[in-house]
Amino acid sequence: MENGDFLSRRKHPRHALRNAVSVVDQATGAPVGTIANLSLEGMMLVNNKPLHTDCIYQLCLNIPEGLIPGQPGGEIRLGVDCLWNSPAESVAASTYWSGCQIIDISEDDFAMIRELIASVAELKGD
Repeated sequence: MENGDFLSRRKHPRHALRNAVSVVDQATGAPVGTIANLSLEGMMLVNNKPLHTDCIYQLCLNIPEGLIPGQPGGEIRLGVDCLWNSPAESVAASTYWSGCQIIDISEDDFAMIRELIASVAELKGD
């Protein structure tokens, strides 16, 4: 499949978060990485070691105070399926990108993702 074909299948645009949101594995409590970009259906993580593809993860997104205007910081808990990994081009350290699809999330946490995306889009003037 051509890269353009994959991009055209997306239903929702991605929004860059500039690594402001850290991600923790709920099962182990270990840091996973940060979010590079986010959509209503998934995210791309930046991490120091790749996730396992075709594996389900229970993650916690740590939203810092002030990232969503008028909202205190908080946590978003969700289940994701890791679809792919790719080494990132970084001279400083070994870094990976991991693409994840959201497969389980509460209505309240999904609403928080919508607010987060809206605040990021507003900052960019979208």
